Amino acid sequence: MKLKGAATLKCESCDEEMTIDASTFDDFENVNVGPERGMGVEVTHTATFYSSCDKCNTEISGDFIYIEYPPGSFNYEGLESVTNAEVKSTILTAL
Repeated sequence: MKLKGAATLKCESCDEEMTIDASTFDDFENVNVGPERGMGVEVTHTATFYSSCDKCNTEISGDFIYIEYPPGSFNYEGLESVTNAEVKSTILTAL
């Protein structure tokens, strides 16, 4: 699985806006395989990014989450757990 696109973040320390693109993220990992449900298991894939603000050097990180349920079918994707920044916009998607 690959990530495509970019997101705009605003540093919470200095209000500087920055863009992170898909190349900033680590490779996807299967971080959670849920228990068996009616249509199989729920599988969560996560790709993490680590960056710093260009203006004040505050460390910024977050996770792109992709969930399959039932297995092989798209259920949810989104940028979550972002620390030290506000997500202004995102056009990230998993392929």
